[in-house]
Amino acid sequence: MGYPVYTVTYTAGESGDAREWTVFAMDTDRHTYLYGFCATFDAADDVKSVYQDIFAGLYLSDGE
Repeated sequence: MGYPVYTVTYTAGESGDAREWTVFAMDTDRHTYLYGFCATFDAADDVKSVYQDIFAGLYLSDGE
């Protein structure tokens, strides 16, 4: 199986409520899958490697 995968990083909120989101997105023929993580700006750099490790372990399975 081969489907395009995107990793998107964006910010949401303002001031003390602002968060940096990192989203793993995959479009298949039938569905769109999103796996998202958010962190405060102060913690975003510290958890980036955690997100990447989790994203690297994701795979699409047909249940067999």
